[in-house]
Amino acid sequence: MLIAFMGNDGSGKTTLSHAIAAKLKEAGLNVEYRHGGDHFLLAWVQKLFPQKVVNRSRRNFLRQGNRKSFLHKLWPYLVYLDCLALYFKLKRQNRHRITVLDRYFYDLALGYEDLGVGSRLVKRLFFSLPRPDLPIILDAPPELTYERKKADDAGFEYYAVQRQRYLELARSMDIPIVSTNQPFEETLSSVWRRVKKALLTTLEQAVT
Repeated sequence: MLIAFMGNDGSGKTTLSHAIAAKLKEAGLNVEYRHGGDHFLLAWVQKLFPQKVVNRSRRNFLRQGNRKSFLHKLWPYLVYLDCLALYFKLKRQNRHRITVLDRYFYDLALGYEDLGVGSRLVKRLFFSLPRPDLPIILDAPPELTYERKKADDAGFEYYAVQRQRYLELARSMDIPIVSTNQPFEETLSSVWRRVKKALLTTLEQAVT
């Protein structure tokens, strides 16, 4: 079973995914936490190059407004193939395991759009990737997400624009939204109810 948290930077993905993974482990289930932004096969390719070269290329790629190289423009398509391979690996492993993902492939597509390497084709490819068994979009006002992440380079406008992109993603793909603009325990309780319901549904389907 794949449980994936998506949402704007500062929406609480990491905190909640760790908390949910911990509760599942307490229930005696086989659980794996995975950062959804980590590469799979591409991570091995990157090891072929000196770390300083990889770091410099990454900094240039993430710098907003600068001109992108051919490799940077090609990168989303390589990552798409990487995500596809990772998905089938996780599904094969998850017959007897629950994987909690902090970020999903759809987050990457929205990030590429902001970096200037997104396109209709890139969005179509990433959004055509299989849905996780339980997708959840975490939402909070941009004032709050900006305050949580203001040490980063991104300005307030970034958080406002990205929030609208996530709300549109939730609408277009019918993904449930959970607000994190409330005490953490209330958010955790709301998410946990959804997780338990999804687990029961999966168990019933397995029995029948």
